[in-house]
Amino acid sequence: MKLFYRKYGSERPVLILHGLLGMSDNWVEIGKKLADNYSIFIPDLRNHGQSPHDSVFDYQSMSDDIAELFCTLKLEQVSIVGHSMGGKVAMCFANRYPDFVEKLIIADIGIKKNIVDDFVGLLKSLNNIKPEKFSQRSDIEKEIQQLNIEDKVKQLIFKNIRRVEQNQYSWKINIPVLIKNISKISGGICLNTQIDKPVLFLYSGLSHYIIESDFVEIKKSIPQAAFVKFEKASHWLHADCPNEFIAEVNRFLK
Repeated sequence: MKLFYRKYGSERPVLILHGLLGMSDNWVEIGKKLADNYSIFIPDLRNHGQSPHDSVFDYQSMSDDIAELFCTLKLEQVSIVGHSMGGKVAMCFANRYPDFVEKLIIADIGIKKNIVDDFVGLLKSLNNIKPEKFSQRSDIEKEIQQLNIEDKVKQLIFKNIRRVEQNQYSWKINIPVLIKNISKISGGICLNTQIDKPVLFLYSGLSHYIIESDFVEIKKSIPQAAFVKFEKASHWLHADCPNEFIAEVNRFLK
């Protein structure tokens, strides 16, 4: 699948992969700041943003999409930053295509299974909101505001409203396919062989996606794994602490 992507900078290539319900647009600010030292490529993963929709949605297909992007851009060896779902894509890609990878930075996700029920409930709530029935974006946002979810997630969802034409809207994300495949995306990832690359895990003190007790299991599959904790950050540590996040990325890649 040919993915939509954004590019900034002209130095060593670095790929940034967004999480579930995200898109490249969420990473523009950080991408532009990192572009002082690197060529930053930020794709929209399948069924997200401006990339095509498809009924197949799993880590193998997303890894293969990234491999196709590498071939299109003639990239040879790249460091990858992946947040949440994007972090799992990055690890699966490194497992399947190790020669393409220099280093990995994985933001607030591990290799274990994550809680599925939270995602299923949210996606079903979004599926009940039909943007095509509204003539004003503000009315769609009012529907989202009524959902019992944190403000950062609401802001993420607001960006997923697409204006098709004047006074007509749709979702950017492929909600029915996400619902159907959420157990695969939330499940643990199986790494067939060890990832023998330098890998930095940035994890959040206020999040449950990766905790200290996960480190031993991660080290079995990724022996060069290192860990840095953002004490006061949520799952969206790059949004909560952008300067600290950029500093850690630069430190590790240099």
